[in-house]
Amino acid sequence: MRCPSPSSGLRPHYPFDLRELPDLRLYDAELSAILVADNRMKLLITHPELMPALVGALNETDCVATRVARDTVEVFVPWLLHGGDRAHAATELLFFVKAWASDHPAFHATLLDTP
Repeated sequence: MRCPSPSSGLRPHYPFDLRELPDLRLYDAELSAILVADNRMKLLITHPELMPALVGALNETDCVATRVARDTVEVFVPWLLHGGDRAHAATELLFFVKAWASDHPAFHATLLDTP
């Protein structure tokens, strides 16, 4: 996971041209749901008040993150579109979150089973 720090000024770098991604509207709804679901991970966090900062930090990387519940963030991991290893992506995501949370020692994130 390429995770530039928020202070680095670096913009996310995608290992592919986003314009080359398939238009999911061309697939039937079930296939579209599977393609998108396979590239998402959910994190359960212990301190929801830190959610905006965490989502912002994740969105400064190659990931796209959004709050989906009071204590849950969903993270779209784009490199899984091209056959990346899900276990490796999970490890990198958790490593990034732990590094980000180093200023918040009571903060914990748990990867939820998805899909």
